[in-house]
Amino acid sequence: MPAKLHVFPPVRRFVQSLVEAPAPPGFRNPYSSACAAHNLTVFMSNRDRLDRTLLLLGEAPGYRGAAITGVPFASLSVLLDDWQDPWGIFGSASGFESPEGAAYRREATATIFWRVLSGCLGDAPPPLTWNAVPFHPHGAAAYTNRRLLVREVTLGSAWLDALLGLFPNVEPVAVGRSADEALSALGIRHVRVRHPSHGGAREFEAGLKMLDWAGGV
Repeated sequence: MPAKLHVFPPVRRFVQSLVEAPAPPGFRNPYSSACAAHNLTVFMSNRDRLDRTLLLLGEAPGYRGAAITGVPFASLSVLLDDWQDPWGIFGSASGFESPEGAAYRREATATIFWRVLSGCLGDAPPPLTWNAVPFHPHGAAAYTNRRLLVREVTLGSAWLDALLGLFPNVEPVAVGRSADEALSALGIRHVRVRHPSHGGAREFEAGLKMLDWAGGV
């Protein structure tokens, strides 16, 4: 962890609550990995928690991305490669870590996601990312993803509500249907944009650019 990084105690408790959480049937808890828990702590701490910025909410960790890194919508390549992000929060000197023997370094959706965000939000404070459910939904094999069932969308409601308490000035944006349903279940006012996967990159970018948000989009 960077020497100058200050960890807000409620952030530490938030991450610890994930570490200790048992994964529901059909899910794996990425935060049982010390590396993933560390990376999430760094990601949540290297920003002013009172900044007015966007919260981009996804569905759940993917096996090539957040299920490895612990950071929603981020692959190891996003966290650790020096791709000159406009916020200076990623790269080899960021304090993020790679787990030993990680099976994947890149994820197409993560690469597209941060490329679009850097173009749309580069002049604003760094956006926050989270998932409706913080656990990885998998099929018969560990290295698979599956869509959330309708009844599973609210499994992460307690953590989503807690996150919004930690970052009270974020503007929630649902990235896809499951995120939309999770925010609606909590009665949280938000907008919805297209998920960038499966050919949705242009619609995702167009949706961000149409947001009525004074912070820069």
